[in-house]
Amino acid sequence: MLNWPIHVINLDRSVDRRDAIEQEMLRLGFPFRRFSAIDGAELDRTRVNELPVQPEHAIIKKPLTRAEIACYLSHIAVWKEIAQGDHPAAFVFEDDATFERDAAAVLQEITRRTPDWDILKLYSDKTKNLFDREFLGCGYYYGVARILPMSTIGYAITKPAAAYMAERARRFSLPVDMDMKQWWNHEACVKIVQPSICQPSEALQTSSEINQDRERLWAGGDISRFMRNTRYQCATKLAVFRNSHMQRRRATWPVASLAAGEREKDGI
Repeated sequence: MLNWPIHVINLDRSVDRRDAIEQEMLRLGFPFRRFSAIDGAELDRTRVNELPVQPEHAIIKKPLTRAEIACYLSHIAVWKEIAQGDHPAAFVFEDDATFERDAAAVLQEITRRTPDWDILKLYSDKTKNLFDREFLGCGYYYGVARILPMSTIGYAITKPAAAYMAERARRFSLPVDMDMKQWWNHEACVKIVQPSICQPSEALQTSSEINQDRERLWAGGDISRFMRNTRYQCATKLAVFRNSHMQRRRATWPVASLAAGEREKDGI
């Protein structure tokens, strides 16, 4: 048994994905809670128009799609539940996650330690150079990377960080994975595990509504795509260079201080 709960985000109508993630969790041997994701197809147009605003220092690649807005709202809803829960942290997975052989042992080890991070990303599409690296066993490490991976396929988040991120994201203009990546726009300490203990299922990528919406929005030909992506990459690298002094190396809201506050409140 894990000491922290597992939340899996899944659309009610995505039955194939639900079956797939249930099989993955059965293989891990961990109980989980399925969270009924917000459906972008059912979002009210007024609500869609009211939500996004551009943060002062956000780097925007393209407008948000309905599916991206719904995805972010789903993560916010999960963060609120974690913030109101009884555990110091929790795991969040999207429904196309698949797990490596030693994932269960690594997740167990993560829960045995007091988090020195606010968000711990469990997947990276590329190998990163890690600072303040810590060994987790089974050939896995975690630490700080100058450039964070995009995906939110799997991550852990502490209770105080979940409360902060949910409050901060009441209005947003970036997809949730891109917002986490741009650490200069928030105060959270984000670390990553390497190698990845989970990854998106290739078999399920064709059924991703976010990817389908992104493809439609990226109309304009290969040259237009190349130019937009180049501008985004250059702006991101410049922002990382300018704001490197802001990157957190330790948890902004330590779990230990939260526990102490709860003991004091209870008169212990």
